[in-house]
Amino acid sequence: MQKILSKNIQTVKGYRHNKMNFKLTFHLDGCGVYYDPNEPIHLDALLAYALAPMQEAGEISRSDRPADIKLPLLRSKVNGHDVWHGSALFSPENPPETLRFWRKKFRQNRLHLTTGSPNLTNGVYREYNMPVPLVLISHLYCFGSGNLKAVKSLLKRNIKSLGKKRAYGYGRITDITAEERPEDW
Repeated sequence: MQKILSKNIQTVKGYRHNKMNFKLTFHLDGCGVYYDPNEPIHLDALLAYALAPMQEAGEISRSDRPADIKLPLLRSKVNGHDVWHGSALFSPENPPETLRFWRKKFRQNRLHLTTGSPNLTNGVYREYNMPVPLVLISHLYCFGSGNLKAVKSLLKRNIKSLGKKRAYGYGRITDITAEERPEDW
């Protein structure tokens, strides 16, 4: 990993980049992904998730300000705030969507395993029936600017699925492809 990051030419705030505009496509297995277009997943968040364990320096307390995670994306300032050149993940136009429910119900036949009277409105025994949108798509795409080789390598190695309920098999990534773009989208 360090070889990929150190071979590059342009330096932006202490991080080396091969500046390249690109489009990444995440190919999914077709089972669907729990993805809400109103609360999209962002490319910089995926990279921070992949890089945080590698760049953390031991334990930090609640009052400490965490160190910035250096990402292989370009960074610029907008209205005095640092912004990474990575977009949200987009789905194709008007994908089919279905509504599924996450359910949890207290099992009455297991009552003898508890002590006292279980509270079903909050706490460990809380019951719920939560609707979530399952989007039936074959791919998601995003745009970015930075070191494409490092971005693709990090994502392929560390990100195996997207969205919620990944352990149930939803949002599994089968491949990640990239193409260069002339403009920074």
